[in-house]
Amino acid sequence: MGLRRTVEPVLEPLDVAELSGDGHLRISVGQETEYVTGLLVAAREVAEGDLHRALLSQTWVWTRDAFPAAGQVLSVPYPPLQAVSEIRYYDVAGVLTLLSPTIYTVDVDSTPGRIALAPDQSWPDTQARLGAVRITFLAGWTDPALVPARIKQGMLLLVGSWYEHRESVVVGTITTDVKDTLDRLWEPIRMYDF
Repeated sequence: MGLRRTVEPVLEPLDVAELSGDGHLRISVGQETEYVTGLLVAAREVAEGDLHRALLSQTWVWTRDAFPAAGQVLSVPYPPLQAVSEIRYYDVAGVLTLLSPTIYTVDVDSTPGRIALAPDQSWPDTQARLGAVRITFLAGWTDPALVPARIKQGMLLLVGSWYEHRESVVVGTITTDVKDTLDRLWEPIRMYDF
């Protein structure tokens, strides 16, 4: 199974304004706007990797070696699922073919989202090859306001820690473990199936 993001999110769950002034960092970002923006992107990437979730709209291509057995459902990685754009497969002759959406149904209301055969349908035969099935899907919340507060709070902790301690080791200070707090915040919504 392969999974590759093909379109990055155009928005971030947090912005610099939420960190500066009276925000989380309580600083005047000014000349460090670019640096703090980079920290926000990195915090989102860490959250997505740790949670196995897409935070804001992004496109993925998921490759599988075959369709599932009859009666089995595909759980789509990196919820929340917005839509399945297309499913393509290599037919027995090795031709990349678009699968008609009438063959399958998509459940975007479940977490994770699911793909199943439509009634009275069957998956087509595929060529015996790696990555014979390619599912393109859109995942993530559609608006930063919809990203759960516990995810954003964890991101704020990461950005604050990285901003304050720009090196991996700080000598002469008492340390606290940000990871323990992140685990408490993120454990209830972490996805383990992928």
